[in-house]
Amino acid sequence: MRTDAILKRLLALHPNKLIDLKLDRIERLLDELGNPQNNLPPVIHVAGTNGKGSTIAHLRAMLEAAGKKVTSSDLIYRGYGIQKDFFSYDKWAGDIITNPPYKYAREFIEHSLSIIPEGRKVAM
Repeated sequence: MRTDAILKRLLALHPNKLIDLKLDRIERLLDELGNPQNNLPPVIHVAGTNGKGSTIAHLRAMLEAAGKKVTSSDLIYRGYGIQKDFFSYDKWAGDIITNPPYKYAREFIEHSLSIIPEGRKVAM
């Protein structure tokens, strides 16, 4: 499908026939939910198709240079960086925030809950 045909189809699906890029609707929803985003701990979410590994490596280096304690591990060896199999950890001091590959999600959640201290968080 050509780009103009895709755009035409998407425009036809929107109720106002316009693509609204303003945040008004999501801000109203967050207000109705009590603005839960304001109660989150400081989090950096890295998403996208390419570059997550190198982005996280740079963020880790910057945080460590600023004196922060950072633990980073990956379930899959990607041929670069330091890797320690997450499943080899038998205890964990802080929160766990990650996006495991789908085929490991259940095992990852079960292991996370078995090693994390009471009162800490697991976020996927």
